[in-house]
Amino acid sequence: MSKRLGGEVFTDSDFLSILSPTLEIRHGCSDSMIAFSYGEESETSDLQCSAKRKSIMRSSSEEQIGLSNSEEDDETGKNFTERRLTDGGTGTFQYRDLKNANIFYSEKPDSIEEFMQDIKVDILKNFPEIPDFESSVRKLSSRTRDNLLFSFNLDNILKHLDDPYAHKNYVEVEWMKQIRSDFVRAEQVDKALNLTDMFDRHWFSAVKNFLISTMSLITTILNSPDDGQSLHKYKKARKKRKTKGSKLVESAEREQRPLQSVYHHYYTRIGELFFLKQRAVVNRTFIFGDKTVSSVPDLAYGFASRPVAVQKNVLLSVVEVEGKPVNNDMSECLEDQLESDVLGRMGSELFAVVPHSVMFPNSLGIICMGTKIIFVYLKIKREPGELLILPLKSKGIIQYTRPFDILKAQDRGDVCEILYWLGCVQNHCDRELLLTT
Repeated sequence: MSKRLGGEVFTDSDFLSILSPTLEIRHGCSDSMIAFSYGEESETSDLQCSAKRKSIMRSSSEEQIGLSNSEEDDETGKNFTERRLTDGGTGTFQYRDLKNANIFYSEKPDSIEEFMQDIKVDILKNFPEIPDFESSVRKLSSRTRDNLLFSFNLDNILKHLDDPYAHKNYVEVEWMKQIRSDFVRAEQVDKALNLTDMFDRHWFSAVKNFLISTMSLITTILNSPDDGQSLHKYKKARKKRKTKGSKLVESAEREQRPLQSVYHHYYTRIGELFFLKQRAVVNRTFIFGDKTVSSVPDLAYGFASRPVAVQKNVLLSVVEVEGKPVNNDMSECLEDQLESDVLGRMGSELFAVVPHSVMFPNSLGIICMGTKIIFVYLKIKREPGELLILPLKSKGIIQYTRPFDILKAQDRGDVCEILYWLGCVQNHCDRELLLTT
């Protein structure tokens, strides 16, 4: 596949030579049952609102935080745009459906520091054998902040994408120079690292792949075949969905898929930058009130509590959504910023994974919108021995952070610690195995 950069045509392999000529090849129940199914095999957790038939979600004290016996439903072969949360094919899952189950988004965002502390406390409570990783996280975060300095305001460029005087090629070339400078800087740092440490050994490889993916994303966006018209057509079609039917929307969505796939690839590279390894996503189908909901995250990151074990617990679920832009105003409520179907899908993904969450009875996720990410965390109050039935006895709260733009150096630096800490947690067993062999 070729891409145009600064008036010249480049192939994917050319990105390597652009970086360095000597580059080396690294998601109100009423008398209803919620049945979680996993692919061809099915495992059912009966969460009923009927007093005659109640059952509990597995607790960490009984079955090590909800291990599943079947995780064979590998959806990675599907185009990611098809992996959507649906309610039996009758429409999208809305925020009001979550409210009926007594699950609400909080009124304001948490700071990233408060958010991270909640995550750490809950994981270490369930898995006290995991170290804090404070030293490793501080070292890796500092190194990445100091060497990945590129910072782009892509939103500002997109506003003028169709302006013939926007000088897109000049902007693109200047951005590529920033990325190449970061690569050279990181390459020099890598030469002095202690390669006996697993994280040090893989740091430069993760940085290299992230920078290449950043270049590809920028080139694709700035040099789309119709200069951004498919994006404008898609946004216009979404507004006309209710009055004009779905054909126009479907046509626009088809035109958007190449760009969406580039974003999807970029999200995988963001995870890899922080040593987060993907696992096969699992289709969890359950009955939610009068809706049959099929929940499949776009990306999933697992966790195994023992070396050389299957990652059946879920550490993090990622949902890729489209909607109106979000901003970084800390005082804004997420409910006012995002559409009801976006809030509904993310909340349902978080709820669906609760039986298998590393943070049981809570669960962690990320909303990805363009180059922006929002951390979300479903917290459910549960007394010892209490049944988790719908609607929840105590209000379930979804906490969240402000949006962080990965293309901006300051925002990227702000999320380094939480993402590196999650990466260290996921790799804990592998690292321990290496240190003992």
